[in-house]
Amino acid sequence: MRTVPFLLSCLLLSFFSQATHLRCGHISLARVSNLTYQIKIIVYTNTGSVVTFGDGVLDFGDGSTPIKTPTIDNAVLQPQVGTVIYSINHTFPAQGNYKITFLERSLISDVVNLTNSVNTQFYLESNIFLEPGTEYASPEFLTIPIFWQPIEKEYSLSNGAIDKNDNRLVYNLTSPIDPSSKGFIFLESINVNYYSGHVTWDTKYDDLRGYQAGNFLFGVKVTQYDKKGKAVGTTLRTFQVILEDLSSEIKLTNPIVDTNGKIFVENDKVKTLKVLLETNSSNDNWTIFYDSTVLRKNISFSQYDSSSGAKKFKVGVIKLNSSTDIIRDNPYFITLRAKSTSLNSPILYKDVSYLFFTKDIVLPIITGVNHEEAYGFEIYPNPFSSYFKLMLGSQTIYDSKKIRIFDSSGQFVVESELNSDDQFDTSNLSAGFYILQVDNRRVRAIKK
Repeated sequence: MRTVPFLLSCLLLSFFSQATHLRCGHISLARVSNLTYQIKIIVYTNTGSVVTFGDGVLDFGDGSTPIKTPTIDNAVLQPQVGTVIYSINHTFPAQGNYKITFLERSLISDVVNLTNSVNTQFYLESNIFLEPGTEYASPEFLTIPIFWQPIEKEYSLSNGAIDKNDNRLVYNLTSPIDPSSKGFIFLESINVNYYSGHVTWDTKYDDLRGYQAGNFLFGVKVTQYDKKGKAVGTTLRTFQVILEDLSSEIKLTNPIVDTNGKIFVENDKVKTLKVLLETNSSNDNWTIFYDSTVLRKNISFSQYDSSSGAKKFKVGVIKLNSSTDIIRDNPYFITLRAKSTSLNSPILYKDVSYLFFTKDIVLPIITGVNHEEAYGFEIYPNPFSSYFKLMLGSQTIYDSKKIRIFDSSGQFVVESELNSDDQFDTSNLSAGFYILQVDNRRVRAIKK
């Protein structure tokens, strides 16, 4: 009889040691005063886990003692998904570059594209570049970064953000785990839009394995550039996809065919868009996300039910009005999120992303999968004047030995052979923004 409690204790110990709960998230920073910043850890959790947020390590990257995060209960967002926000103020010792990191042991288990995920730590990171006269703020993400998705159906998630300081934002896929850890697998068929952060994926693992159900984890790195083209901060946002064999599916019709979702509206003009959600349920609907503090009088949204034969639609109507007070070079980011709540199925979402321009800016054409950090290269110096060096990481493997440079209008400028630590003469280039492209098989790495 005495063996029963002992066995039960062992089973409970095993259960608690393996139960995991942290799905994805990011670190946010906002200036309080001088060099004091409010730092928020924003995570999304598995509410079915008995494990509670806590015992993580937050490192401010300035040589001060890292802190241990306290225990915090979930706030439930929807079935199986909760959120935790931990906030603390921290004063940095001086101006400079700081890498803030958060590590916690309880990453969700059974991640298909991560070997040994149950023993891999949950990881978040944010880099800030504090300089005189600047007031840094992290990008603000508008939507939750976790979806259930029918396998073999196209996945569409908005990871787009807004920047209160009107910095330019660019997005690249990256690893969602600690750079010192191994085991993350980049999938070639997932793509993030360089300008909007919109993620698409055909849900295929690869040509050999085909389609696989289960949990998938990815990361997007958002880089903020100021008006001079200098990077002022980066934020890692991790996001999760749960693929299941579901009979339900969200079907959308988007009137904008531009690759980047670009919409230009002239000053004092109005443009109307209608987006269709094919539906079998009166509960299916649209939600719009944008910077309402700036665009409160420039965007209106409504939706109504419509039918065409046997098909039923929820029609989302956006009206965009350009006015003198909002004209700028950078676009305004908008996401439309379709929600489906079919019976016997988890809540499904599908996103449509738009870039609302008030100036007719030409965006360079960027195609391919943007894995900026997957192939580890850096440009130095950046910005540059008469030359730059391309420095490849120790694990970088390129089949193609060429780099290509494009100007800000997308016009091809130069192509060159690629060698580690090469120096490139740029004295013949005019001042401006350029995009460097490096190809590896079907994967494309890009830096601005």
